[in-house]
Amino acid sequence: MTEQEYPKDFFLPDEEIGSSFIYRMAILIFYNFFGPFYDVEMVGLDKLPPKGTGGLMVSMHTTHCKDIYTFGTMFFLKTGRALRGMMHRSLYYVPIIKPLMTSIGMLPGSRELGSELCRRGYMVGCFPGGAREAMTGHENAYKLQWGKRRGFAHVAKNGGVKIYPFFATNEEEMRFNPLFWLANLFRLRSEEHTSELQSRQYL
Repeated sequence: MTEQEYPKDFFLPDEEIGSSFIYRMAILIFYNFFGPFYDVEMVGLDKLPPKGTGGLMVSMHTTHCKDIYTFGTMFFLKTGRALRGMMHRSLYYVPIIKPLMTSIGMLPGSRELGSELCRRGYMVGCFPGGAREAMTGHENAYKLQWGKRRGFAHVAKNGGVKIYPFFATNEEEMRFNPLFWLANLFRLRSEEHTSELQSRQYL
């Protein structure tokens, strides 16, 4: 697909993405609820380029995907930049899913589109492990399954941007456990133990 053939809504301003109804609902659910629920925080945002300069953020894919929208909405509120996520093309083009994903900045993953987004100054997010990591099962959590996938490197090179690896500690534990919830509610854990279980995204 050439630059002229890309839909205009692939390149909406960050502010327009963030003010859409679907994105505001994502903020309400994931940032306002799951953020405090899992005690999520971000560190290292100062290492990213300023707004208007593109970049490629890469990480491993979790087996539940809850972190994607929690950290994505938090990233927007803290930086004013809506990440453009490169998602599985087969899933993106499902009729019901396509308009929803596009409205929050999730787009069909391809080297050409990713590079074009980077050239235009957007922050692009990519999970090279893709569906393989997402479907691997909790027993294989935290194991990179990128194989020989190097498409993300081509995106950064052709887009003229740097790659910014990131990782969320304990992200595979972002699953509701009533016993842990009660322990947190009544502060039954030591401060040291609680700090070890915080979910942080490192950039």
